[in-house]
Amino acid sequence: MKHRKHGKRIRQFDLFRAVEKHMPLRTALIIACVYTVLGICWIIFSDRLLALWANDKELYAFLSSIKGVIYVLASALLIFVMVFLALRVISEASNKLKKSFDELERTNKRLAESENFNKAIIDKMLDAYALHRIILDENGKPCDYEFVDVNPAFEKFTGIPREEIIGKRYSEEIESRVKEETDWVSIYGKVALTGEPAAFENYTAAFDKWVYVSAYSPKKNYFITIFNDITEIKKNEARLREYAYHDTLTGLPNRLALYEDFEKQITASPGKTAALFIIDSDNFKFINDSMGHSFGDILIKKMGERLTSIFKDQGSKIYRLGGDEFVLFTFYDRIDEVFRYAQEIERNFNEPIEIEENTVCITVSVGIATCPANGNSIDELIKNADIALYKAKDAGKNCYVLFSDEMHEKIKQRMLIEKHLRNAIENNELDLYYQPQVDATTGDITGFEALLRWHNRELGFVPPLSFISVAEETRLINPIGKWVLQKACSFLKKIHATGNEDVTVAVNVSIFQLLQDDFVDIVEETLYSEGIAPDCLELEITESILMESFNVISLILRKLKKLGVRIALDDFGKGYSSLSYLRQLPIDTLKIDKCFVDGILSDTESASLTGMIVKLGQNLGLTVIAEGVEEQKQMDFLKENGCHKIQGYLFSKPLPENDVLKFYNECKRA
Repeated sequence: MKHRKHGKRIRQFDLFRAVEKHMPLRTALIIACVYTVLGICWIIFSDRLLALWANDKELYAFLSSIKGVIYVLASALLIFVMVFLALRVISEASNKLKKSFDELERTNKRLAESENFNKAIIDKMLDAYALHRIILDENGKPCDYEFVDVNPAFEKFTGIPREEIIGKRYSEEIESRVKEETDWVSIYGKVALTGEPAAFENYTAAFDKWVYVSAYSPKKNYFITIFNDITEIKKNEARLREYAYHDTLTGLPNRLALYEDFEKQITASPGKTAALFIIDSDNFKFINDSMGHSFGDILIKKMGERLTSIFKDQGSKIYRLGGDEFVLFTFYDRIDEVFRYAQEIERNFNEPIEIEENTVCITVSVGIATCPANGNSIDELIKNADIALYKAKDAGKNCYVLFSDEMHEKIKQRMLIEKHLRNAIENNELDLYYQPQVDATTGDITGFEALLRWHNRELGFVPPLSFISVAEETRLINPIGKWVLQKACSFLKKIHATGNEDVTVAVNVSIFQLLQDDFVDIVEETLYSEGIAPDCLELEITESILMESFNVISLILRKLKKLGVRIALDDFGKGYSSLSYLRQLPIDTLKIDKCFVDGILSDTESASLTGMIVKLGQNLGLTVIAEGVEEQKQMDFLKENGCHKIQGYLFSKPLPENDVLKFYNECKRA
């Protein structure tokens, strides 16, 4: 029985498969054929059976009626089964189709939503976006490109409506507007064909904008460009550059600008001869001290204006190096032109300068160096012109001197210093000495100043004044300064290990160190590596640094201050415009120069000035340190006037690390 049922299911399944296979026409034919065959067989066999079973007519008629009913019922059942099976196949196929259709609809919906989302993102991008198709010539090389899609930011950036650019070529819509020499087709063609992305900055004069362009290829022969408007960034860079490369007092280019201009102009004019003039006033210090710093500032500005007016029509440029020192850099054909320029400077400064109803008579001395005769680098020219300037001063001032070979000995000495200085760190020739800073009230050591010393096997002991300027001119000051910073912090770590973690160390820094892009990072990394608290490090700057580029230096000092490092203004009072800067700078400490301390016992003016500086520091909330204190009476005077800290031979000369550690421990025990 089970076998028969199983066989029946198999036959039904086979029929189902047949119906499924031959639908719709074949299924209909199969049903018709099955019905016809079964019907004929029924008629033939049922008639024969009736003939055998029914002998009379009445029985035959009755059984014929019964046979007809059975035939109708069997036919209806057969038709029902076959149609049912066929419809079930159709229903299952329909359900599968509906499921597939529903899944397809859901997929299409997700794709549409994703496309709309992506398009919305692209449309809302602040950066201009464009999709392009590269167009190739008959040789397969890029010859143009077509705009496929752009976002609203692109329309705003170019001023071209979307409907006017979609489907258009670069040569049709853009090329004639921008009129640039850059071969964009080749650049973008490479991106589209190789898939290698590109990025660059470009200034488009037609739109008066700087853009950062990113280009990449989503698929072969297509590329996407994203234009990031960096115009404001470039303007800010230009403003920062203006601050960095111009003197804030006179508006003239400064030393940094001179260095850069020299390289550009010499490179652009190979074979031409040039002259560098250093112009320095002969009596500015006297006028500045007697008339005041504000008056001195105005005089500096007037000097700059006068020099500029002399050479404004001659294609030459005036720079301010600092203080009352200016530079003229110019090209010349004959040496007599150089002398004529110098004579013109002397003649113009023989004319008085009018300032605030005051007539000021000022003379200048001029040192001259020529290129290439006296050097090929700006450092050499400045150095040689400086030597010539000193000669002019020695000769009685108010004159000019051209550098000559008889001054060569000093140049040789400088070159020798530079040669050995380059290997000073590697050869372990540098050392740091430390001079204690003492609390004027308690007498306790509160800090140390790190002082650089250099002893070379060939040169012997080289004074800092002799090699620091060389280090700055050659930029060796940067690696040397980094070494000093690390060494001083390492020393301080040893001091703190003795139990007093409030002791500080002061390190002198150069303008060239401050202007390093990573100087603040160097300081931070050094403090972290040595485990020193930032407020235990004090960086000393001089007023001359501020004269170079006040705004830029001020910004860097504020970054250092934000880090927690203390800032000290060294040699205060020697510069000419310190007072005007004090309130603007994040200064913690004023250091009174030794020249004031030397005169406080014998010179009432020095004593008065020193007392005023101390009071000024107190009023500004600054710590005041007096340097060069050698006598007890000087100490008493400073203490009475409220000076906070004392530094000098009265307590200790600068000592090497081992000696100063011993000295510090002895002072603690005492």
